[in-house]
Amino acid sequence: MKILNPLFLLLALASSAATAATPTTSVYAVGHQDDWQLFMNPNAFNDVRDANARTVIVHTTAGDAGVGTGNAGRSQPYYLAREEGALRALRFIKSAYRDVGQQQLQRTVRTINGHPIVRYASSDGRAVMYFLRLPDGGVGGSQSIALLKTAGTPVSAIDGSTTYGTWADFTATLAALVRAEASGSIDVWFNLADTDATLNPGDHTDHIYTSQAMQEARAALSTCINQALFVEYDTKNRPANVGGDNLVTKVATWGATNSGIADMDHANSFDNDHNPWLTRTYYRVLNGTGDCAL
Repeated sequence: MKILNPLFLLLALASSAATAATPTTSVYAVGHQDDWQLFMNPNAFNDVRDANARTVIVHTTAGDAGVGTGNAGRSQPYYLAREEGALRALRFIKSAYRDVGQQQLQRTVRTINGHPIVRYASSDGRAVMYFLRLPDGGVGGSQSIALLKTAGTPVSAIDGSTTYGTWADFTATLAALVRAEASGSIDVWFNLADTDATLNPGDHTDHIYTSQAMQEARAALSTCINQALFVEYDTKNRPANVGGDNLVTKVATWGATNSGIADMDHANSFDNDHNPWLTRTYYRVLNGTGDCAL
């Protein structure tokens, strides 16, 4: 499938308590802090650059590789290095094409459904980023999003800020987050990993269960929400389909991500394992039905 150019929309959330609704809100919900750059670009770039819409990027796990809040032998916590990578990518996108004034992100802690969640927003409120900081599920541990769903095991943020006691609690929190950010929008998109294993084989459990939680949140919110469902790890095995300006955009965003990680004293991921994903972006679209009134 070729990239739709640009597929989506975006959003704008007021940087303080009051928010001005935008016609379009596009939500990217991912397991890790590099997923949207690798698998969902240039769509995310185009959405953030849309001056008439709001983009919300939600990272469900800390991507901590099992070290929790530890430094993994370096000078800074690994999870904060990964967060800085995502934040730097967003700042880069907001400042692209010589734009100034919106690349600075304001940090707050927003309580949603009783859970404090770290939130960053551009001063125009049109680019928003959340970090839920749940444990990385790819390293075996006793807590993960997957275990919350499959075994009912409560999962706590690695910084001790909150605990999701049930899967219903987790999905309700995601639904409340979307409702807060997309209120008043008439066109809402979810950008997620495809949960159909025949179309997206071999994906990470954090990707899949994040997507599943968001799809359940959608069911609780409205059938009006459109969905773009992305192939992720398996795109390496498919023909390259990103070139020209789209490739420039994707590589630049990835470079910004990795400079953030490196500046926090950790090895970055600009390497032969990750870079092949840059020339590939595959997804399908499921259009919503009915009018949106979140």
